[in-house]
Amino acid sequence: MSERIFRKLNIATIETRAQQLAEREKWLDAARELLRAPLEPKRALQISQWQRRAREFEAAQSTLCAALSWCGAQSTLCGEASSSEITSAHEMALREALAETLLEAQNWEACCVACGEILELQPRHHFAREILATALLHAGEIEAAISTMHELLKLSPRDPLHRIKLATLLQLQGRSGQALREYERVAASYPGSSFASEAEEAIEALDRLQTEQILVRASEQAMFGLHLRRDFDGALYEGEFHLSENGRESLRHMMWDGRPDEDESANAPRVH
Repeated sequence: MSERIFRKLNIATIETRAQQLAEREKWLDAARELLRAPLEPKRALQISQWQRRAREFEAAQSTLCAALSWCGAQSTLCGEASSSEITSAHEMALREALAETLLEAQNWEACCVACGEILELQPRHHFAREILATALLHAGEIEAAISTMHELLKLSPRDPLHRIKLATLLQLQGRSGQALREYERVAASYPGSSFASEAEEAIEALDRLQTEQILVRASEQAMFGLHLRRDFDGALYEGEFHLSENGRESLRHMMWDGRPDEDESANAPRVH
């Protein structure tokens, strides 16, 4: 038996043992077993998946980085002709797994870097932008997360989940009027869907929040209150408030009745 055939049989045995261990949910043992075989991209992805299931994120990161180094070496050896093929077929899958691993590990800064590297290779990569927006949010970079969601919506303008995420980020920034507009777009575009239901709940909450803000401002700033009574639409626009039709009618009744909503709990803001 040639050394090459013996080596293939040995690797096949290792892979079989590793799979058997994984079937028994012995994730780390399965990973260690498969690490005995040469660390090619496909094996590295499987090993890192098992390591992530065991919540050994640093080990998974090391595995993926080692495989990326292997890809870089192969690209150099094979030359430019096969370099793009390696990047698309192997390196990109490894980079995506690395970004996911860093996200699960809550290593926000490193995750942002990993996503940035993917986007340098593939500027229209949706998955990397989605992960980047989440990492930026958790890192407290809300404005950057909003910018990333705007970029996603340029690529997929009809994606309701992206628009709801954008609205939520705007709401976190205190930009209630802009957030409500985004929720209204979702509710109007996907009637009867779970996205619409979520958007409608958020619209009601934002109406209550803004109504409370408007009434407080009107009571504290006499000129604003006067402007509101004389030019209702203009005062809302200049104050950067945006209410739904129901919210506007409700506020009109409060203003004309000369009394605010007595149910304070109904005006309590809720962030979705």
